[in-house]
Amino acid sequence: MRADSYDSPGRAGGNREDLRDVITILEPEKTPYTSMVKKGDDASSTLVEQLADNLRKPRKTGTKEGQDAGKGNNKAKNRVRFGTFIHRIQDEYGVTDVQQNISKKKGTAGVADEFARDKAITLREMKRDMEAVNCAAQDHHGGDEAEMLTRGIGCWLDPAGGSVMTTAPLPPTSHRTTSWNGSGITTGQVISGVTAPTEAQLNGVLQFLSRIHGGSVTYDCLGGDQFQNVVDNFTRTNSSTTNARYQVQQDAGSHEISLQVKVFSSTFGTVNFIPTQFNAITDATGAGDPYRAYILFMEMWELNFLEDLHAVDGEEGAGGQSGYAKAMWANNCLSPKGNGMIYNS
Repeated sequence: MRADSYDSPGRAGGNREDLRDVITILEPEKTPYTSMVKKGDDASSTLVEQLADNLRKPRKTGTKEGQDAGKGNNKAKNRVRFGTFIHRIQDEYGVTDVQQNISKKKGTAGVADEFARDKAITLREMKRDMEAVNCAAQDHHGGDEAEMLTRGIGCWLDPAGGSVMTTAPLPPTSHRTTSWNGSGITTGQVISGVTAPTEAQLNGVLQFLSRIHGGSVTYDCLGGDQFQNVVDNFTRTNSSTTNARYQVQQDAGSHEISLQVKVFSSTFGTVNFIPTQFNAITDATGAGDPYRAYILFMEMWELNFLEDLHAVDGEEGAGGQSGYAKAMWANNCLSPKGNGMIYNS
């Protein structure tokens, strides 16, 4: 450590350093999914499962007078069972005896307790890890001695017959999402290969979902930067060349220009837009997919914790003190087919 002006006043120096008591961390820390998703019942095993069922199709047929009731017709025959494995994360923190004593004696700028700060930083980092896991496109893993992984949202919403969700227990086809096949915009709730979704495409997803829910419901959409940028321009484009249904005109003399769409509402549903940096993060860069958006019916999602995120301080030794932080949970979807996804891969 040095000051740049030791030679003034005089060749002997004597000026103290002016090192501010501020340490800046500028990283994305908003974790919308993990913060707002329901915390379900605690997990009691490494595999968390649930049951799902369906109703028979409506029918118009009648019955004859005096017709007797038949036997059988088991209503439990379509009941299915599926779920996901527990995810386990762990990280360590620690400080040397020398550095801890220096910080306690006010010798470290911006830090009064180096060990406490290391622990706090670790917990902040792991909360971002949890969001990255939950919003990932990876499948789960719970066997042998490999990494313990839970399903990310992108995997849960992979259409039936896709290449991502391949590890049992799998939701049956009747409870999984279906993809838009390119012949129309109303044939599924998942659209792939899209970098600039149109209003018609988004509304097509909502139209399909409304058939599943039996009407209009409210969704939360976690969207990357580029997806949200397109949405913000939905009603400001030329309707003669796009699918925009109307245009927004603003007073040129206004002191404020608003360029944001927070809510999209149509006959088929309402979508609340929430920007995020954590959709389908790439391990090599730590960056999320800016073109990916999850359209979530949040009542169908929950986290089941086997062990909450927590920190444990170790005993202090001659060389310093250390500790670890850990969490174990399942990112569970009670019904994938009630949700939608728009992405570019």
